Amino acid sequence: MGMFTCLRSIIGVVTLVAFLVPTASLAQTVDLGSDSISDTGTSAAESAESPIFGIVAVGDHPSGYFDDVPVMPGETVELTASLVNQSAVPVRLQAFKVNALSAVNGGFLAGERDDPPAPATSWIDFPALDVELGPWEQHPVTFTVSVPDDTSPGQYIAGLVVQLASEPLEGSGVLSKVRAYAISVGILVPGELTHAFEPGAPAIEHSTLRIPITNTGTYLVRPSGELEMTDAAGDRIHASTISMGSVYAGLTTEIHVALPEQLAPGDYHVSLELIDKASGATAEVVDAVVTVSEPVEPIGIALTAVRISPNADPIAFADVAITIENRGDRVPAATIDLVVTLDGEELERYPVASGMELPGGVTELTDRYVPADAWGAGTYSFQIVVSAVDRESDAVTVLTTADVDDTIVVP
Repeated sequence: MGMFTCLRSIIGVVTLVAFLVPTASLAQTVDLGSDSISDTGTSAAESAESPIFGIVAVGDHPSGYFDDVPVMPGETVELTASLVNQSAVPVRLQAFKVNALSAVNGGFLAGERDDPPAPATSWIDFPALDVELGPWEQHPVTFTVSVPDDTSPGQYIAGLVVQLASEPLEGSGVLSKVRAYAISVGILVPGELTHAFEPGAPAIEHSTLRIPITNTGTYLVRPSGELEMTDAAGDRIHASTISMGSVYAGLTTEIHVALPEQLAPGDYHVSLELIDKASGATAEVVDAVVTVSEPVEPIGIALTAVRISPNADPIAFADVAITIENRGDRVPAATIDLVVTLDGEELERYPVASGMELPGGVTELTDRYVPADAWGAGTYSFQIVVSAVDRESDAVTVLTTADVDDTIVVP
């Protein structure tokens, strides 16, 4: 997987990751804000030109995933999933098991491949696969689920992911995109089930009201209800309807509500009444105080670490490692250039990344640099330039530059 590929990304097509949840047709996606499934409208022409693939539950599972498969403590059941290539081009696929998470605002979200397995994930004997499928070919995979003897009644969720081999993005030697599908594996240990959830303390960060929600029961809940914010005088300044997707037993997620950036600084009061309509379980937040801080000017982009070093002696290539911290708003499209100087004269400008998104927080990049005309004798010095690119006008704005301490001397 590429450095910027993260399976925690939202289910749907995004800039670096396409992460879909299929049903039997494979041309469907799931909205993380709900558990509903809708057709993507993939055309026959698109099918012929690009891979369409997925993983589906085989057998009596009309949803395409494993929904509440009953397994008694101490028992083992056998299930089958199928990797499917529903396109006219061959594909190479990797498949593996992952933890299940509850996404922001509810819904199924697959964990990352290298996360330590949760208990339910460890019960699944699903092999890590690397297979090649020809056009319209399927590859069934039979696996077992073994529930330990001392397991309490409840619903337990894990996930299965199939992903396409990484494909380099045009114009960059470091970015990659990975298209993937995921399905949930729901295991139901029969017995008395409980339905309960608790909200945490609300907080406002970056114009978003965030309220933690923890499922304290043994079965999923889908809280819904009404939220209200009032100012210090008691006047209502915001009201919204909350409708969450699944929040799984034992997991915590957050309700996110976007607020206007122009909301005046000060203290506000938040009240929230929620109900899981399927079970009748309720919870509430009563008059919780949240604070909108005084606005501060973002301090933008910072190059917090840059390392350029020869791979060997004599040198074949230079390893480039860059750490960028975005302390302001998301940059939709950025270019990171390595400006190379030989004995004080600019040699070339090498694009480390082009058209990449810089989200808030830390981004790390690695690449290998070789001069266009091979290594010549002399002292090489370097500068990093980070620029923002307007996609509509192609205007380029330099955000930051930094001279690199490292030099490379070629005798």
